[in-house]
Amino acid sequence: MAGMSYKFILFDLDDTLLDFKASEFHALNTCWELFFKDAISLEVYTRTFHQINRGIWREVESGKLKPPHVSYERARRTLKHVGLPVRNAEELGARFAFSLGQVAQWLPDAKDSFRNIASRYDVGLITNRLTAVQHPRVDSMGIRPVLKTFQISEEAATMKPKARLFERALVEAGYSNQDTLMVGDSVTSDFQGAINSKIDFCWVKPNTHPLTFGFPKPKFHISSLNELDSILS
Repeated sequence: MAGMSYKFILFDLDDTLLDFKASEFHALNTCWELFFKDAISLEVYTRTFHQINRGIWREVESGKLKPPHVSYERARRTLKHVGLPVRNAEELGARFAFSLGQVAQWLPDAKDSFRNIASRYDVGLITNRLTAVQHPRVDSMGIRPVLKTFQISEEAATMKPKARLFERALVEAGYSNQDTLMVGDSVTSDFQGAINSKIDFCWVKPNTHPLTFGFPKPKFHISSLNELDSILS
């Protein structure tokens, strides 16, 4: 069968297993109440944050900004943009990261699907998010004991789609790229990273979602994680 050659399944975390929007919604509401409520509306704060956040992560991907500086710099730029004192940037950045880490909401069908796969295959996680955010969330999920590796870009000082982060995962788990299937939702980080590392890729997106121009067809394409079991059976 298609998946019988795989021994190790490497998962992306956010928007593959967990609903990142739920975590972000909680963090944005918490920080707006504490820092921005008297200055701007929640809608304006949210829109401003997303605009700045996209720019921040583009700088990280290009190497202009290191992951450990994301929380502070994102907070500093947001405060400055809305005319509030930037001296509160360190506190805001820490509060936002802490609030993100408080919510670990599984996507529909993801919990049962992951646990089923983990009962039959070795599994690991690989994520571009921050250490202070991801460790508490994974602890809340209760899956740490089954993980052969848990790679976070901030800790590794590299990030998807660079092959180095995937190579770290394979070395720690003790598997080759031929043994591994990468499962994720992002074409530009998960799929490109799998391509760079010569790892087969399973794209988790509704089948109506178009593939980014220039990318080859992935090894597998599923609409929901509950379809993964049939691939691996």
